[in-house]
Amino acid sequence: RSMIIQGLESAIEQNQLKLFYQTLFKKHSNKTVGAEALLRWQHPTLGNIPPLDIISAAEETGRISVLENWIFRQACLDLPKMKKLFGETFTIGINISGAHLSQANFIDDIKAVLTETHCQPKDIVIELTESVLVSTIKQQQDTLHTMRDLGFTFAIDDFGTGYSSLSYLQRFPLDILKIDRSFLKQIHSADPQQATLTKAIIALGHNLDMKIVAEGVETPAQLDYIRELACDYYQGYLCSEPVNIQNFNAY
Repeated sequence: RSMIIQGLESAIEQNQLKLFYQTLFKKHSNKTVGAEALLRWQHPTLGNIPPLDIISAAEETGRISVLENWIFRQACLDLPKMKKLFGETFTIGINISGAHLSQANFIDDIKAVLTETHCQPKDIVIELTESVLVSTIKQQQDTLHTMRDLGFTFAIDDFGTGYSSLSYLQRFPLDILKIDRSFLKQIHSADPQQATLTKAIIALGHNLDMKIVAEGVETPAQLDYIRELACDYYQGYLCSEPVNIQNFNAY
């Protein structure tokens, strides 16, 4: 952990960090409609560093805004190539931490990146976890609503594994609900309530006018299962592994 913290600043400055992208597919047509940006850092000594460890180190050292502004900027720079491949409606999902969201200059930083890269808010899906929403439920509602007014789309990521408070689904301007991969891993569970719960989450999201994404599709059986459900999109290793921008056209 000490080595990660010590090396993070130079990794940012020396461009050691990379973004990989995992494709998002429309369920019925299998059309590629977007991608999620995923952070990668191949440390010269420690090897591949898990993204959560990178974010944790950035928060601990006060570098989270620098790190996530870099991620945001790089994704916006990569977006035009993806649009050339898949059309102008293609979007990129970018994960934002609570520590960054709560900073006073957050919106100004994001606006500056958009101006520099000529990207539009409609091109970006801001992905937030349940824990981020719960921690900001009082302080940052205004920030999220301001961003919504600018044209950003919001997704709640890994839904069903955190606090799962239904109240914030109404308080925040959420457009997309991404069901955590753990639900798909239990599709062959002997417990019939598992499938009932998954269907209830999908129905809840749709009743709140949210699009539903099934995460973690890794087997043909899981793909068949989500095709039977009323979700709208899916992503996972079965159909597309995360790849860098140079290899993105493979998908």
